[in-house]
Amino acid sequence: MTRDDPATRNVAAVAQLEQSERLRRTAVERVIDRLGIWAGHPSFPLLHVAWFAVWIAFNLWSPRPFDPYPFTFLTLVVSLEAILLTSFVLAAQDRMTREADRRAKLDLQIDMLAEQELTAILRGIGAIAAHSAVDLTQAVPNLAELTSDTRIDRLARHLAEAEADTASD
Repeated sequence: MTRDDPATRNVAAVAQLEQSERLRRTAVERVIDRLGIWAGHPSFPLLHVAWFAVWIAFNLWSPRPFDPYPFTFLTLVVSLEAILLTSFVLAAQDRMTREADRRAKLDLQIDMLAEQELTAILRGIGAIAAHSAVDLTQAVPNLAELTSDTRIDRLARHLAEAEADTASD
């Protein structure tokens, strides 16, 4: 593929969009993302198992335990960590949802533009066929429907009705 190849340009455009998303993140969002990545790594639970084992073993067998059984301080630390990790994960998911919503809106805009372009192409082909006295209705029986403007509001309403019908089944 060459640099002028459409696929290469598209890959570069998507990479540029993703890079701009990463650069737009605040310092707090970057920290939260890194914590989320670390918490999702397989070493995270293994580290916790080792940490809990050392904590419990020390406090069971030490002549001077700092957190004797039933390990109240350990319970407090683990509870606080769970609260913080949950908050970090929720914040990261919220940011990812916002990014996905932006991408979905971009996808919708591109799809609508492609629909308009295809309709224009079909109209052009229809005009060429009419000028050449070629009847396209045999090959494309629904040509009139395909060359009419797509009404997004109608499609959205039909989709909502179909979803409501499916939900009521």
